[in-house]
Amino acid sequence: IHLAAISNDPCSELDPELTRQVNYEASKFLIKRSKEMGIERFIFASSSSVYGIKKEPEVTEDLKLEPITLYSELKGKTEEFLLSQGDENFTVIAVRSATVCGYSPRMRLDTILNIFVSCAYNKGKILIEGGQQRRPLIHIDDIVRFYSMLIEVEKERVAGEVFNVSYDNYKVIDVAKLVQSKIPCTIEKTRVTDPRSYSLSTKKVSSVLGFKPHRDISEAVDEVKEAFEQRKIDPDDIRNYNVRLMKSKKAIQNGMIPHRSKLWTNVSRNQRSQTISHPVAIFIERMRNGRLRVTQNA
Repeated sequence: IHLAAISNDPCSELDPELTRQVNYEASKFLIKRSKEMGIERFIFASSSSVYGIKKEPEVTEDLKLEPITLYSELKGKTEEFLLSQGDENFTVIAVRSATVCGYSPRMRLDTILNIFVSCAYNKGKILIEGGQQRRPLIHIDDIVRFYSMLIEVEKERVAGEVFNVSYDNYKVIDVAKLVQSKIPCTIEKTRVTDPRSYSLSTKKVSSVLGFKPHRDISEAVDEVKEAFEQRKIDPDDIRNYNVRLMKSKKAIQNGMIPHRSKLWTNVSRNQRSQTISHPVAIFIERMRNGRLRVTQNA
């Protein structure tokens, strides 16, 4: 399951060439080497953002891709390359996931819903851009369950396929109001910098695989709120914000994300004592230096 990438649009735009190397070139290399080494199944974590702005009431997998950012463009190009490599012995699958929400040990506080909960709980105010854009969302437990299914299901049902996966589609303003109903706060509107709007269809994944998400986004709000209450999440930890991490002077060093470097300043002493090894940076460095070796267990 290929999840590694420089994630989201703001991070991708900080260093476009690095993003191309990581999100596209490294992905192509990994796909080719996996095939050469006899890996039987390759599942790629694409993104529903590849569709761009769509007027269709339901965005299906067969619609033309119209990415409007570098991040989504490279996801689409990687999909295209992946699907060209599939054959009888190499099962390839692309997953166009909705935005994932809910609590996780490595928290993301820079995505819709999660960031709304953080702002409501810690600042008492949610800022939204416009609010009428429609976005698909899925709970982290459900997307993990879906990937687990893709590992086990018969290859005849998934080989060479692309699947949308989502719990449902929501207007941004409605997500903010849901959070507000659980955490007292104000909602303020700002100018729109991200115009993406689309409603993801999940008819294919339901009919072909019988997959249906179990957890709604209200549960995600509750558990992220509870995690803040129990101090499981530090809202000042830059590891929870990809763009802050990428912008850190120490996080970009000679065009590469550093590994085995102490990055953190606004975290606990115990966390500061930890070092971080960024798998994508290590992968790229070893690929460039010819030191990468792919094994059956990789």
